[in-house]
Amino acid sequence: MYQVNFLPWRMARLQARYRFWRNLLIGQMVAIVMFAICITGFLHTERVQHRHEEETLLAQIMQLDTMVQSTKRLQAELQQRKDHHDRQQQIYRRTQDYLTLLNLLALSMPENCWLTQLLQQKQVYHFDAYCRDYAAINQLHIELAQIRDKADIQIHGIQRQDNKEKLFTIQARWWQEGETDE
Repeated sequence: MYQVNFLPWRMARLQARYRFWRNLLIGQMVAIVMFAICITGFLHTERVQHRHEEETLLAQIMQLDTMVQSTKRLQAELQQRKDHHDRQQQIYRRTQDYLTLLNLLALSMPENCWLTQLLQQKQVYHFDAYCRDYAAINQLHIELAQIRDKADIQIHGIQRQDNKEKLFTIQARWWQEGETDE
């Protein structure tokens, strides 16, 4: 029988097995490292993308905040203009009412009556006047009562002066149908 030396064959088999397991372990390590690199790269890309989206959203928020402040400023300016316009309209209406009253008074005043003072307190007008005779005072009272639909005209404190003129005060309030009497 021949004697065969299996030692080199065994050594080659052991080395082949060793290389196989070593390569398998190195392959696994490389795969793990590659997987970790891919995950890290993916996470980095996601982080960069989120940061970019966050910067875009912050820029949009700043732009919207600027627009909101501008809108609030414009609303405040509009409100001021509305208030100013309303005040002007109210002054205009009061002035128109006052002018209308003065025109009506000019038409309804008897020739020998004169107004010395005209005051308005809310809806009530106070006239200080003087006339030469009682008939003119009565005629003025009747004329004032006919200015509007409803009227409350009161004559107060007729005082006779040395020059035969009569000083008196008239308190007048006019309202139309549908208005409440306050």
